[in-house]
Amino acid sequence: MNKRVLFVDDEFLILSSMLRNLRGKFDIKVAQSGHEALEKLRAGPEFGVIVSDFIMPEMNGIEFFLELQHHPGNRRYIIISALAAEQQVINGLEGMVPRHLYLPKPATQVKLEERLKEVYDGPQIPQLNAPMMQVEGF
Repeated sequence: MNKRVLFVDDEFLILSSMLRNLRGKFDIKVAQSGHEALEKLRAGPEFGVIVSDFIMPEMNGIEFFLELQHHPGNRRYIIISALAAEQQVINGLEGMVPRHLYLPKPATQVKLEERLKEVYDGPQIPQLNAPMMQVEGF
């Protein structure tokens, strides 16, 4: 199983925390935008799980998720976001990904590790044929 994880978040402190807390347990790489993450995906090698913030400038988490559909093999995905946006995240992803792939911020190290293991052990997300969607407020 590929233990490479790509964290995508526009907040540098969040990315630093992920690197510090999960070092030695996973091979962690970070990107500060959806566009940077897509570049890392194109460059390879493949990531086992992609963890992305929902609210980011230029490309939000849903837009990034939909872009991932053009990159074969990257089907394990977790969206993280502040609790205030939780219902919008769930509404935006309805029918696209299982609800357990959402993780509210701030996530404890234990909860994040549990969710990563859960996603690694679970099925991959099937290819989507959904049109680009808009989420109110983003």
